[in-house]
Amino acid sequence: TPLYSSAASDVYKRQKINIEFQETQSRTNYQVRLLDVSGKIIQQKDYRSTFGQNRFTLSVNNLKNQHIYIIEIVSETGEKFQQKLLHH
Repeated sequence: TPLYSSAASDVYKRQKINIEFQETQSRTNYQVRLLDVSGKIIQQKDYRSTFGQNRFTLSVNNLKNQHIYIIEIVSETGEKFQQKLLHH
């Protein structure tokens, strides 16, 4: 599988989330989504990975404090990874 279980990390730096994952295939297209708990897409970006370590940033300055969100990464083959995120 192209995504390891530690694919995303919710590191806050000035209202941004840094997402990192290790790609085990040469190149894959992903959709990265930020969802609220009801499943509504708050933000969505397309990303093309390269083999090895990949990192990108999502802005979260428009999110409400003390709410739970979900980061979802979906590959072009339909593989999905989700991680909950508590916005402080």
